[in-house]
Amino acid sequence: MFRVLLSIGFIGVTPLIQGHPATTVATDIPAYVRNILEQEFPNSKFERTTHFLTPSQRAKVNELMGEEPASDLIISYRVLEDSEPKATVFFDIHKVRTASETILIAVSETGAVQKLKTIAFGEPREYLPRQAWFDQFLGRKLSARLALKQDIHGVTGATITARKTTSAARRALALHRVLFGKPTAE
Repeated sequence: MFRVLLSIGFIGVTPLIQGHPATTVATDIPAYVRNILEQEFPNSKFERTTHFLTPSQRAKVNELMGEEPASDLIISYRVLEDSEPKATVFFDIHKVRTASETILIAVSETGAVQKLKTIAFGEPREYLPRQAWFDQFLGRKLSARLALKQDIHGVTGATITARKTTSAARRALALHRVLFGKPTAE
């Protein structure tokens, strides 16, 4: 299965292909992504960064979460308040059963889940857990206990969605730690 941790698109890939450093500025944020970010983080500014994982970064993500990242191309959005970074947002796009789901995962500067929200869900609505279920991720850092049947409770009738969401949260936390050098454990 091809899973990509991107911000809904491949805009900003050209610098990577040409072998240049891959950092972009706020004006390069697509309007639909900017709208989501502004809705979730009002009165903030945003910086988009395109990352290309090195082999050692890829291995570290694998070590931290127990699975290889599906792509070496990662796009993150830094949320700035008064020019200070407050969070890093990742959009995780993955297939649930037969359709895609897009989840916004904001990771705080301390390496904890600050916000987790479904942006798009192509499966039947009955497979989408309530927001209260998503809220159990808030404040959690990457650890072995950040798993179903550990600190994360399952959802009756939405087991695959729960598993995919938990994996997406772990992936964002691992990428945040590898890319931004944040804390190592809870």
